[in-house]
Amino acid sequence: MVLMLGIMQSFYNNISEEEIQKYIDQLKTLGYAEEASASESVSTGVLLRKDETWISIAYSEGGFGIRISVEKS
Repeated sequence: MVLMLGIMQSFYNNISEEEIQKYIDQLKTLGYAEEASASESVSTGVLLRKDETWISIAYSEGGFGIRISVEKS
Protein backbone atom coordinates (compact mmCIF):
# COMPACT_ATOMS: atom_id res chain seq x y z
CA MET A 1 0.00 0.00 0.00
CA VAL A 2 1.25 3.50 -0.85
CA LEU A 3 0.31 6.46 1.32
CA MET A 4 0.64 10.09 0.25
CA LEU A 5 2.12 12.28 2.96
CA GLY A 6 3.11 15.93 3.06
CA ILE A 7 0.84 17.31 0.35
CA MET A 8 1.27 21.03 -0.44
CA GLN A 9 -0.55 23.07 -3.08
CA SER A 10 -0.07 26.64 -4.24
CA PHE A 11 -1.41 28.82 -7.05
CA TYR A 12 0.12 31.90 -8.66
CA ASN A 13 -1.00 34.51 -11.20
CA ASN A 14 0.90 36.82 -13.55
CA ILE A 15 3.71 34.41 -14.37
CA SER A 16 4.91 33.87 -17.92
CA GLU A 17 5.10 30.51 -19.64
CA GLU A 18 8.84 31.14 -20.07
CA GLU A 19 9.28 31.53 -16.28
CA ILE A 20 7.34 28.33 -15.66
CA GLN A 21 9.44 26.42 -18.20
CA LYS A 22 12.64 27.69 -16.53
CA TYR A 23 11.31 26.41 -13.18
CA ILE A 24 10.53 22.99 -14.68
CA ASP A 25 14.00 22.87 -16.25
CA GLN A 26 15.57 23.69 -12.87
CA LEU A 27 13.65 20.83 -11.25
CA LYS A 28 14.96 18.48 -13.94
CA THR A 29 18.56 19.57 -13.26
CA LEU A 30 17.91 18.70 -9.60
CA GLY A 31 17.10 15.14 -10.63
CA TYR A 32 13.33 15.22 -11.15
CA ALA A 33 12.22 13.10 -14.10
CA GLU A 34 9.20 13.83 -16.24
CA GLU A 35 6.70 11.02 -15.71
CA ALA A 36 3.92 12.50 -17.85
CA SER A 37 2.88 15.65 -19.67
CA ALA A 38 -0.08 16.89 -21.67
CA SER A 39 -0.86 20.06 -23.60
CA GLU A 40 -4.03 21.50 -25.02
CA SER A 41 -4.64 24.75 -26.85
CA VAL A 42 -4.76 26.84 -23.64
CA SER A 43 -3.16 24.73 -20.90
CA THR A 44 -0.24 22.44 -20.10
CA GLY A 45 0.39 19.95 -17.32
CA VAL A 46 3.59 18.21 -16.23
CA LEU A 47 4.15 15.47 -13.65
CA LEU A 48 7.69 15.13 -12.25
CA ARG A 49 9.12 12.58 -9.84
CA LYS A 50 12.28 12.14 -7.79
CA ASP A 51 12.43 9.19 -5.42
CA GLU A 52 9.22 9.45 -3.35
CA THR A 53 8.46 13.08 -4.22
CA TRP A 54 5.93 13.95 -6.92
CA ILE A 55 5.48 17.46 -8.35
CA SER A 56 2.45 18.23 -10.48
CA ILE A 57 2.48 21.52 -12.39
CA ALA A 58 -0.39 22.97 -14.41
CA TYR A 59 -0.35 26.32 -16.18
CA SER A 60 -2.54 28.35 -18.47
CA GLU A 61 -2.56 31.99 -19.62
CA GLY A 62 -0.57 33.47 -16.74
CA GLY A 63 -1.87 31.08 -14.08
CA PHE A 64 0.31 28.47 -12.42
CA GLY A 65 -0.58 25.71 -9.97
CA ILE A 66 1.81 23.36 -8.25
CA ARG A 67 1.17 20.34 -6.02
CA ILE A 68 3.96 18.57 -4.16
CA SER A 69 3.27 15.13 -2.69
CA VAL A 70 5.51 12.72 -0.82
CA GLU A 71 4.62 9.04 -0.84
CA LYS A 72 5.46 6.42 1.72
CA SER A 73 5.34 2.70 0.99
